[in-house]
Amino acid sequence: MQMIKAAIFALCISQSATSIADDITVIFEAGFGTKSDIWSPVIAHLPKTIRVLNETRRSVNARDAKPTTLAQDVATMRKKVKEASLDGSVIVVGHSYGGLVATETLKTSLSAIDGMVLVEPTTSVHRLRFKALDKERVIADDQAVAKYIPSHLRLQYQVLVDTLDNANPELTPLPSALPTIIFTSTKVYSEPMFIEETARGKTLWLSLHNKLFEQVIKGQHIRSDEWGHSVHTEAPDVIAKAIMDVAGMVTAKSKHAMDDN
Repeated sequence: MQMIKAAIFALCISQSATSIADDITVIFEAGFGTKSDIWSPVIAHLPKTIRVLNETRRSVNARDAKPTTLAQDVATMRKKVKEASLDGSVIVVGHSYGGLVATETLKTSLSAIDGMVLVEPTTSVHRLRFKALDKERVIADDQAVAKYIPSHLRLQYQVLVDTLDNANPELTPLPSALPTIIFTSTKVYSEPMFIEETARGKTLWLSLHNKLFEQVIKGQHIRSDEWGHSVHTEAPDVIAKAIMDVAGMVTAKSKHAMDDN
């Protein structure tokens, strides 16, 4: 059965690739404290015609690096997007914090980004909404995170916390015309480590993603309890197919624009 499923998936990717231009660059952005090689299983499923830009943020890669702010990470992403857009269409793929970097980049680089795949993205109002739900639990979770993450990332985490604690309280939905696929885990854990893994946490998490996606015309909001927070490591083939689906939307949109001209 697994071999049959793999064969069907490979056929789907092959068929998609034949109809997609070779001028697409996919830019990957990993989650907080995560190196870029986390995307390797996903990239392995993509056709060779797709250009890939997958770099680890220096604040993660170098132990002696100074922590970067969200604004600095967005500036780095903006530069990547601008350069890649000179060679064709750009699709940004972000997980968790990387999804936040991606959506924040949209605010100044919308014309250069042609599509997105967001895997369990953090939203700009995350801290504000979860603290409103249960401030004591959020603070306790912060203390737990400090125990688990490497020492050189603790200051980086505090910089992020400070930024999100002072964020704009309004969540801006994604642009309606931007082809986007969002993945949301609805899996509730029997022994949750953090508030996001509890039933009430999942309800809030889903509502934020629903708000983020509510205006999107071409795309899909995929919700499932089959995966946890790291969908891209649990089901890399599914993420790869989503990227190809968005690439197909981008190509069709470009062709339609050319036909209109």
